[in-house]
Amino acid sequence: MILKSIELAPREKEVLKLLGAELTSKEISEQLFSSVSRLDVHRKILLKTGEKLDRDARLIFKDYKDLKSGI
Repeated sequence: MILKSIELAPREKEVLKLLGAELTSKEISEQLFSSVSRLDVHRKILLKTGEKLDRDARLIFKDYKDLKSGI
């Protein structure tokens, strides 16, 4: 399964969890003892991963529709 094949680094999981808690960049960087610029690097990685998941999900959905329609 594609979703399981994409893994996040432990720090990226922490960043994602804190972003989900709606903390500001400054609050996250303070909690992780990191700089805001380093947080931006993790955020870019998460965005790229999300874009890949979105693209892969569209492809899977298209394949599923093709299978159901007998193409």
